This record gives sequence, structure tokens and C-alpha cells, in this order.
Amino acid sequence: MKTNLFLSLVLAVAIFGCGNGNYSVNSSKESLSKTEAVASVSGCTITPAMQAWNALSQSAKDLKLFSVALYDNGKNFCAADIECKQWVSNVVFVASGIRLPANTNGDRSWGSYPCPNIVSRGSISPASVNGMDIIQMWWRCPKKGGGYSTGPHTAIVISKDATSMQWIDCNYLGCCLVGIHTVTFANFSAYTGPNSGAPGTGYTVYHIQ
Repeated sequence: MKTNLFLSLVLAVAIFGCGNGNYSVNSSKESLSKTEAVASVSGCTITPAMQAWNALSQSAKDLKLFSVALYDNGKNFCAADIECKQWVSNVVFVASGIRLPANTNGDRSWGSYPCPNIVSRGSISPASVNGMDIIQMWWRCPKKGGGYSTGPHTAIVISKDATSMQWIDCNYLGCCLVGIHTVTFANFSAYTGPNSGAPGTGYTVYHIQ
């Protein structure tokens, strides 16, 4: 049985795959620039948007994040040159007024955030992720023609079952395209674990509170 509140909205479009090797990773675009990151996290001023966000319950926050992300499902952001990390950052900002920090640790994690809204769950097992967790990862995905597509990726988890997770993300199914797809726990462990660094260092799971 599926374990996520959002299951009924995504079952019809979830597909299995590893990602398109031509699009899923592009290290020149997947991270926020240092300038933008500094501007985003230089202080902890509570804006009206963040004040409204902080007044919500966690379930309401998760639902708002999901609604903003789902609104972009099927859209292509090539014209705006937006890929995975920037798209997730935009979703979080629109929903909450919070911007995500820049990547660290070889793009496997994020920098610190001065407000307590971004909570790291570390490198928990894929079976332990929850709906609306955000995964920052170093992704090593076999290409159909041989070789690997390797680089950073950022995705939002929207549901899971006993063996797999469903993600909504940008630049996985096609260039700058937002879509929903399924990643098995086995593939996730293989493509973010020992093959892309020491075991347990290939990714970090976050939740926006």
C-alpha cells in the first residue's frame, strides 16, 4: 500500500527510469550561484511570506509545497535556463518565502541556513524518506548507449511504497522538463552510493519546516 497523502494525484503519471543521460545532470547549471546563495542566506529576517508560512501546520506546509510543485508538472523551463536545483529552490520560495542555500560536499548537501526552517535528515535509507522530503544528490546513472551520466541532482519526494519512491523534479525526464517518475530504492542506493563516492555520502535528505 502506498504511504503518501498525494498518491492519488500521481499514480497515473509515475513511470520507472533512471533519467535521461543527456539531461539529468549538468554541473554548470544545477547549483545556485555563490552570489545568489549569499544573498539568500545572509540573514534571518522574517518576511511576511515566511511569517505566514511559519503559522501553518507541517501538513499544511507539505501540501502547499506539493501544490506549487505540481502546478509546474509537464512544463519546460529551457527558455529560462532553469534546471533541477533552481526549480526546487523556486518551488520552496514561492510556497514559503525561503530560499535554499548553495550546494556543498561535492553537490551532495547544502550549506547552512540561518533560520530553523531547513532541516537535514542526513543520509537516511531511501525506505525512511517521507513525502515532501527534498533529496540533494550526486547522481551516477547508466546511459542506454553505455557509460554514465554523472553530476548533481535535486528532487522532491512525493510518495513511496515498499520498494520505490516517486519524485517530481526538473531536468530528469527531459531538458529542463518538470515531471513525475519512480526510482526504486535499489537503483537509488546504487546510483548515489558507492559508485559515486564512499557509501552513505552520495546524498542528503532535507525537509522544509
